[in-house]
Amino acid sequence: MDQVDSSQQMGKVENNLKEAKDIGKNNKPKRRLMTERLMKLYLTIFKRTVTSATTRTPFCKHQIASCFMHSLEGFLKDFFIGAFVKGGITLLLGLLKPKKGLFGAFKNIFSSDTAMFALFTGTFLATYRLTLCKLRALRGKEDKYNSMIAGFLASLTLAFDNSKSRRITVAIYSFARSLESVIKVLDHNEIIRERKLWPVFLLNILHIYIAVTWYFDIDGFPPGLNKPIEKITGAKENDYIIIERVCRVMYSSEKR
Repeated sequence: MDQVDSSQQMGKVENNLKEAKDIGKNNKPKRRLMTERLMKLYLTIFKRTVTSATTRTPFCKHQIASCFMHSLEGFLKDFFIGAFVKGGITLLLGLLKPKKGLFGAFKNIFSSDTAMFALFTGTFLATYRLTLCKLRALRGKEDKYNSMIAGFLASLTLAFDNSKSRRITVAIYSFARSLESVIKVLDHNEIIRERKLWPVFLLNILHIYIAVTWYFDIDGFPPGLNKPIEKITGAKENDYIIIERVCRVMYSSEKR
């Protein structure tokens, strides 16, 4: 019944739009053309919403009847949260170090860096939600593989963030979470059994990743994390000479 009603509403809207076109076919002002374009955009969004609602699976857990609108809601929510958090931190740091004055601190809130970070957070959640719903529809079931695939594809949106150090920080966190998810999925399918020492093993893998990043790409390494690594590794002066003159030189030459 809902599909029939939605199709009837779509037919009425399209008929009204055709009648409006016929009335002013010979002499159309610019405002009317703009109105028709907006109506076309509205119809496109409406069609996608109705289509997403009809393909909703019983495995979907969201309250909204449309998977597309569910992902759009996630984008708007995380976009504003990301902008608020990034802008708040930028404002706080600007007030603590008032070199550019109060106006400069407020101006930095609306910078491109804040916008790109908010775009990343919003697109990440929207991609994850929409991919997860589509995987449920394609595979006809709900399991942990859907979440893993959706999370992997959503992580590609990290490219929207233009801060290299922040990308590496998020990548380190995502890498740790992905290792944990792989272990849990393998344990759930009884391929391996989760042991108490698994966290230690995963932590060692993560430390290797962090150490390699620190050795070869220090420019992109998150600031402030180098000091605890220096204490853990016990690096001495000769180690720094090798890192500066051998490891990082080789990495820089390969990038060129």
